[in-house]
Amino acid sequence: MRSYITINLSLLITISLYFFLNQSTYSWTDWEPASCMPNHCFCEDTSEAFIRQPSNTWSSLSFCFVGFYVILVHIFQKSKGESRFNRSALFSFLFGFSLILIGFGSVFFHASLSFIGQFFDVTGMNFLAVFILLFHIHRARAFSNFSFLTGYFIINLILAYLLYAYPSLRRYLFGMILLASLVPGFIIGSTQSKTDSKWIIYALAVQLLAFLIWALDLQKIICNPHSYLQGHAAWHILGATASYCLYRFYLSEKRKV
Repeated sequence: MRSYITINLSLLITISLYFFLNQSTYSWTDWEPASCMPNHCFCEDTSEAFIRQPSNTWSSLSFCFVGFYVILVHIFQKSKGESRFNRSALFSFLFGFSLILIGFGSVFFHASLSFIGQFFDVTGMNFLAVFILLFHIHRARAFSNFSFLTGYFIINLILAYLLYAYPSLRRYLFGMILLASLVPGFIIGSTQSKTDSKWIIYALAVQLLAFLIWALDLQKIICNPHSYLQGHAAWHILGATASYCLYRFYLSEKRKV
């Protein structure tokens, strides 16, 4: 019963965001354009309306849905289980916050196609990648919540500066931090616990598919600019799905007997 309440509440918040944003008539004309403008902001056609890329914008809310779900589950569930992820509210809230930030940043970017929107879009992805990196290190060699939070914000501040100063490096920086985050989680692992590996396999498979679709859309190899079915929108939905699978992987952790 609690699960249905949590899902429905997450959906309600996400849908409310959609209707709230959809009512605006604001113009982005005076904002500094994103570095991908005018012809390289993915396949979807751009307009001068408040939502410049509707499909890419609204699909971004899938990250918000998963983020709200993660936070609400931690708040409402009775049993926290054995997983290291659930031993402290810090991890659920930071993971959920990172996903919500990705969603809002991506909505901002695709609605405005502005430089500041691009900044917050990639910043959200960096927040998630840094969380994954630090949490996987924490699983292998535990450290305090204060150290985790301090490292989390310091690394993200450095990445935010690099993103602002060198925007052309944004995809390379994100790729490097994401690859680095995989090493302690899947090679070192945790010597004191076991996990349900199928969820990490699902997460990797879905994310690899998402990257393939993202590349095809970016290069406009498979592209219909005027269609509601956009490859970059699929990237958003698949990315949110992979994040959910990663979340289930974290929750599956149990102490070794």
